[in-house]
Amino acid sequence: MMPYYFISTDHFDDRDWFRDDEDFRTGMNQVAVADNDADVSILAFVLMSNHVHFVVSADNAETARKLMDRYKQLYSYYIYQKYRTPEFLRRNPIHIREVFPANESFERAVAYTLMNPVAARLCAMPGAWRWGSGNCYFNDSLPRGAPLSTLSQRKCIRLCHSKRKLNPGLTFSEDGVILPQSYISIETVEAIFRSIKRFQYFLNSSSAAKNRAEQTSSLYFRDQTIQAAVPEMKARICGEEEPQVEHWARMARELRRRFNSDHKQIARVLGIRPETAWELIQ
Repeated sequence: MMPYYFISTDHFDDRDWFRDDEDFRTGMNQVAVADNDADVSILAFVLMSNHVHFVVSADNAETARKLMDRYKQLYSYYIYQKYRTPEFLRRNPIHIREVFPANESFERAVAYTLMNPVAARLCAMPGAWRWGSGNCYFNDSLPRGAPLSTLSQRKCIRLCHSKRKLNPGLTFSEDGVILPQSYISIETVEAIFRSIKRFQYFLNSSSAAKNRAEQTSSLYFRDQTIQAAVPEMKARICGEEEPQVEHWARMARELRRRFNSDHKQIARVLGIRPETAWELIQ
């Protein structure tokens, strides 16, 4: 039996990995591409706006790291082609630690991963967050999806932004997302948790769940939702001028008021430093 590893990246404070739904779709599909290229088995994962988490089985930590290196390479090329931004994922550190079913650190790592969007107030339950594997476990009604064989090679390349040959067992959703259940090892996770009751126990007792309980009950707005409102707001507040300090302050306070954003989210959305955002909303 191969060891298990929890992989995570640091949170970016001033920018996002994924800016819109196209970025998330591409990110989801490139998880499957990286999985196909690396000698690992992905057991659980989640894509958040400014960081990612994975739980995998691999021969060793270095092999697990190769999965993330490959994923960052694939996605970095995509965001460079789309946004022409300089490389920034290279400076997003990767953290890897071994986890074990024997001391329940494996279960806690999976629960923490899946509960990330719940802790961030983006959804009420992990299965409602489609940018990860939260809907896959102990679920008898998973969507079937369209087999890879029904898609042309050109469409596969367009959806994955990669010319790599894909596993023929993959299936796609109607909007072109490779369904995680067609490549992650659901059976391994369910066998370790043993029952849906035990699975729910770890979800509800995870540190992410506790963080969620300490927050207000209202759901949070995704960065991508807020970013869609920024151009209109900037045009209204700044006109044709370059934003000045007073403009940034007005925009930051409006985001705080309209979307209940904290200073970290305001910083990511506006592309400013968190310390600056904090000062602007005081």
